[in-house]
Amino acid sequence: MFVQYMGVIKIDTAEKYEYPSPVKLEGDEGAYYAIPASIILATNIDVKRISVFSHFSIRRGLDRTVLFSINGIVKWMGRKPNRNANVINNKILQVIDFLRANWYLQLSDEIDSCQCTEAILNLSKVSEECEKHRFAIVYLDELKKIMAYQNTNPKDVYFSNDVVLLVFAYLRMKIYRRSNKLSLGETDINTRKLDSPDAYDCYYIEIADDLGISARSVAKAVRVLKDIGLIYYEPLSRSQLNGKWRTDHTIFCNAYKREGGYLLASGRGYYESEIKNKKKKLKNVRGTYEGGGSYD
Repeated sequence: MFVQYMGVIKIDTAEKYEYPSPVKLEGDEGAYYAIPASIILATNIDVKRISVFSHFSIRRGLDRTVLFSINGIVKWMGRKPNRNANVINNKILQVIDFLRANWYLQLSDEIDSCQCTEAILNLSKVSEECEKHRFAIVYLDELKKIMAYQNTNPKDVYFSNDVVLLVFAYLRMKIYRRSNKLSLGETDINTRKLDSPDAYDCYYIEIADDLGISARSVAKAVRVLKDIGLIYYEPLSRSQLNGKWRTDHTIFCNAYKREGGYLLASGRGYYESEIKNKKKKLKNVRGTYEGGGSYD
């Protein structure tokens, strides 16, 4: 049973929780949606795939219906409509065709850039994919922060908030999230934190290959996500192998811990602890670097 007092939810039960006093999230912070892995990892589809899917996810009504136009989606992304070949309007159309072909969307009419078209978001398909495979949970306030990002480098025309959102969805899908509720037989919270840290480690090139973008774009997106307060990361120390320096994994963690409509933990005390526990786990599994460097 939950008892609320001054915005804090007290868990009044015999069950054990790692965070017994979660705070209820309000407004945009409490609204969230799921993105299936099949969309995140669809490397043959433009990087705008998460932005377009997000638009339909947050704009749907109670009857799952979305009234949209291509120009409207473009403006929502903070861009200017352009119907020339292989530019933004056509790329959005390609993403919508992908979502329709894979039964995420049902459309009643042909799509026109200026005119409104009615679509139905197939929530049953989304739920089915999320039950079978991995998925990302994105909150509305997080989406708004990312969509507000503006790339100020005119030479880097291929980097945008679409790339930032794509990388964020990937990391949110990959970063482990411990359930607040302790499983049967779990008694020590410190042990479960060490065994299952809320963190993920990999090379940038692995993310790039999984998403169909460059490692440079991944690195830029990660920096943006840290700057706007969504993701924290730490690169592991470089090591020497056969006289050559090599870069090791980077560890990623969410800047805060949310579960459903509740905030469980946030700030440096949370993410630095999770990163530290991930380093300890890596050291226990892998020992030291081949070149002599350690994880401490």
